[in-house]
Amino acid sequence: MITIEDMNKLSEENFCLKFELNALADLFIRNESERMVSGFSLEVVEHDHLERYKLVLEYSNNKSVLEVACGTGYGSYLIATKGSAQHVFACDISEQAIRYASHRFKNEKINFLVQNAEKLIFDREFDLVISFETIEHLTDYDGFLQNIRRCLKINGLFIISTPIADKDIIDNPSNPYHTREWGFKYFQEMISKFFLIEKIYTQIYQNELINDEILKSFKESNDRSVKTRIVRKLRKLINGKAYEFPVLLTDWKARQNYSKIEEFHNQFAVSDLGKKYTGYQILVCRKNEK
Repeated sequence: MITIEDMNKLSEENFCLKFELNALADLFIRNESERMVSGFSLEVVEHDHLERYKLVLEYSNNKSVLEVACGTGYGSYLIATKGSAQHVFACDISEQAIRYASHRFKNEKINFLVQNAEKLIFDREFDLVISFETIEHLTDYDGFLQNIRRCLKINGLFIISTPIADKDIIDNPSNPYHTREWGFKYFQEMISKFFLIEKIYTQIYQNELINDEILKSFKESNDRSVKTRIVRKLRKLINGKAYEFPVLLTDWKARQNYSKIEEFHNQFAVSDLGKKYTGYQILVCRKNEK
């Protein structure tokens, strides 16, 4: 006999499958996907996210953790399980993302919540707050940072990441989902108004940069796999044209421009970051008593 609980599980599984197919369709057809869905994103994108969470695992053991803008919840699950966090509160503004996370990454140590990053409401303080690739999507940057500070215990840690811009400030950047991006040092100056920065990491793409020769090799790819042909047909049907090569090549893994995280010790000239060397900066910050 099918119970109400069974029906609810089936309904949530159906929702998650549709969510995953939509993510895959965005990649195949539109060449883009703002939200990372584990197993349904480009390997290079998943690698970027996973490396950042691996860094967090060094700080999360037996800690009460808040993840702001947790997306589909994969990272929160890693922190709760592999990171041995005491408990994880994970919030995102998207009801659909939280619904997906609550089913796919359900865990007794995680509370998934719908909340606005600029208006966090918690009646507790945390040992560790993390927020990856969030602040560049917001409009009230100071309000966001003040909220994060309120959520932290004294001496608690805040780990934040953001893309490195090629200027001090870029309003209305090329990424349509971003409202503002900051240069390497300028971002640190802003964060320093609220927190003590203890460590600075860079996450730089290693094939700096994807040059014309690499792009030419993509275009000259003679990939005739079934997947490639299906992608081209889908794009032609929906967009009216087929691109010369799909995003998801069968040999994509061998061609990817993977990023690498390392602590910043002036191994890159600051003037080159965001220009010659592109990627992200990750700051490990502490809430002091001031």
